[in-house]
Amino acid sequence: MSENIQPIVEAFNQRYQSAWGSDDILDLYCDDGVMIAEVTAIGKPAIRDLLKAIFAQGWKLSNVRTLFQQKRGDVIIVTVEYLAQSGEDTSKATASQVLVNENGTWKTAMHTNA
Repeated sequence: MSENIQPIVEAFNQRYQSAWGSDDILDLYCDDGVMIAEVTAIGKPAIRDLLKAIFAQGWKLSNVRTLFQQKRGDVIIVTVEYLAQSGEDTSKATASQVLVNENGTWKTAMHTNA
């Protein structure tokens, strides 16, 4: 029987959106996680620096909507669409994440933005 991962994915998306703009967002990344955006950040210190630079530009995250989700072995692959807004600028974008379960908490091992 296939595991229903939708509640896991939606809960993670909600936690991510709620933590956006704060240091709490780092709790959603693995210590050795990777984030690929304007640059590639490896590990929490580098991810923190990249996210702080994005936050400093005033980008707000809203309307996160799951486009794809699939469990492959011990990981969940997720693609979302979202709106990012900063001042008058609005961007519709997508992001993909590979989620892993660390001690009962789903975290991002890899996060890409497009």
